Amino acid sequence: MKAFQLPPQTQAKLVKPTPHKEFDGKNPLKQAISLKMRATLALATLRQFSPHAPELFVRQRTDAQQTVEGVAPVTVERSVPELVLPVGFDIELTGYTVQIDRATGEIELYGCKLNKIKVVEIQLEGEGLGVVEWSIGSDEQITPELVGLLCAMEGNDIGIGQKAPEKPAEEATTKKERKRQKDAEAAGQQRLDAEPGAAIGGQASKDALDAVGNPFGTAPGAVLGASNEGAKPEAAAPAPAARRGRKVTVE
Repeated sequence: MKAFQLPPQTQAKLVKPTPHKEFDGKNPLKQAISLKMRATLALATLRQFSPHAPELFVRQRTDAQQTVEGVAPVTVERSVPELVLPVGFDIELTGYTVQIDRATGEIELYGCKLNKIKVVEIQLEGEGLGVVEWSIGSDEQITPELVGLLCAMEGNDIGIGQKAPEKPAEEATTKKERKRQKDAEAAGQQRLDAEPGAAIGGQASKDALDAVGNPFGTAPGAVLGASNEGAKPEAAAPAPAARRGRKVTVE
C-alpha cells in the first residue's frame, strides 16, 4: 500500500498557502485550502510510495576516497548524473491527517489529499537526501480563522506530521462523525446519546395507549396534549366493545 507518512515535528517550510472555494452538489461554495510544502528528507522516505526511488537518484560509491580529518566521507554518488531535476511522481493519496506545529499551538487538518510530489534537489550526505516538494489539500472544517492562521505562516519553517488513514472504512466513519458533530455545533445543539427506542413528543406514550385500547377514547390521528378549544363539537364515537378477558388499569 502506497503512503507518504511523516513523523510529528518533521522540519519543513510552508512555501505557499492558497485558500479557494470548491464546488460540490450540496455546498457550491465550500471553503478549502492548499499548502505547498518543501522539506529535506532522507531519500528512503520515498520508498513508501515508490520502492526503487532512492536508487534512481543515488548509489553507494565503490571507489577509494581520501579521508579528511573532521569531514565526513561521502559514501554515495548520483546514480545517473544526466538525470534532470525536478523528478515528479504521479501519485495522489487521500484521507490523511496533517499536524502543523506553531509557537502558539497545533493545527490539525483532516481528510487531506497529498499530491504533486517531486524531488527538486539531491544532497550527497549520509545515505542520500532529497529536497522534496508536495501539495496538501483539505476542504474539511476549513474556517476563515484557520485560513488566516495558515496564510500568516507563509514562508515559515514549521514542524509537520502526516498520518495515513488506518482503514478506508474507519476513515469514512470518522469523517461522518466529524460532520455530524460540526452540524450539531452549528445549530447550537448539544449532543445527547438517546436511549434505544426513545420517542420524541410523547409518541411512545401514545403508542403504549393504542396497544391496550386507549381507555381515554382518543380518536385515531389525534395529537396527545393538543388543545381542542374552538373546535366544532362532533358526535362522539361509540365506545369500543369491551374485550373479554382483558382488563386495563389506568393509574
